[in-house]
Amino acid sequence: MKAIDVVLLPAKNISNESITINQKLDNGSGIQQIPLGTKYLPHISLAMGGLKDEEVDSFFKEVTAIANQFSALSLHYTVIECHPNDKGEAISGIAIEENVELQKLHETLVIKLESFLKNEVSQLHFHGDETTNASSVNWVNEYIAKHSFKQFSPHITLGTGIFSGNFTPQNSLTNRLAVCHLGNYCTCREVLFEVELDSST
Repeated sequence: MKAIDVVLLPAKNISNESITINQKLDNGSGIQQIPLGTKYLPHISLAMGGLKDEEVDSFFKEVTAIANQFSALSLHYTVIECHPNDKGEAISGIAIEENVELQKLHETLVIKLESFLKNEVSQLHFHGDETTNASSVNWVNEYIAKHSFKQFSPHITLGTGIFSGNFTPQNSLTNRLAVCHLGNYCTCREVLFEVELDSST
């Protein structure tokens, strides 16, 4: 089993800006726990859980079928917000404006994929090159119950620390739906599968 996240991968301009801001976050330690880049991908989480190895092919087929029902999404990135996690660390992220199609995609994924997504992951099911903290494990196991439907709050996690610069609200189109193997802090460490949103098929 793997701890996975079905995500939207943002367009290159937003992804690059997220990485730039990540490098400027001040967390007081000089060590960024979520170093965004090619190994830690900026992303928008849509559905999390544990995926059994024997169900991978069926899962990817279902994700493809869902992607074929949606067109590329125009998302409005509004503001950088900062909230403490349960360890007391400041976690910054770019908030995304409420969007009917994004909410529909999230809810469709959760409803159609819930039978695959197990809420029994442990540290062993995360990406293996780092130790995963308990809050990350809990977040994945509680995602459907506590972070879905009315509690869905779309955002791009930027990292640990506070950003003191300026952020200009902006729109950006994205059509990349991916399934990622999760690492510590629910980072996207490896793209296991990717498909484009394309309602014309």
